[in-house]
Amino acid sequence: MSRAGWLVPFVAAVVVTGCASTSAPAAKTMSEGRFRYLGNRACEVDLRVSHRLPKPTNYATALPDIRTETRAFEAMIVAFRRLIPPPAEQPAFHRLIRLTDGVDVLVHEFPDAAGAGHLGSVKRIQRRLNREGKRFDRLAARLGLRVCAKS
Repeated sequence: MSRAGWLVPFVAAVVVTGCASTSAPAAKTMSEGRFRYLGNRACEVDLRVSHRLPKPTNYATALPDIRTETRAFEAMIVAFRRLIPPPAEQPAFHRLIRLTDGVDVLVHEFPDAAGAGHLGSVKRIQRRLNREGKRFDRLAARLGLRVCAKS
């Protein structure tokens, strides 16, 4: 069979089976107001949990609160991942998502380091969390997520 001879049945098979149309339709972006509303609402839920927790006096009393706050933070990340920002804000939003993923890793390292008594690691993680928190606030403010920027 010549080259042209096998090409026609192959193209026909692809069209008939629908393999050429396997890509999902592009997700519809949100309006700017809807994006900001849902983003701020996700941060409000996280802040409500954070402000409700009492100030810890030692590690033993702080560990359950850290776990609670970690669950709330991860819920905020899940809510952020559901958002589809307007095209102009997508690059900054993707930076915000990458930043929250990095903070999530640090938040999970903190109880392990504190439980093992590695004070140097605890201080290093705390400094990184403070630095990443400031970056988060700047990016959130740039995106118009005013509730997130106050955290």
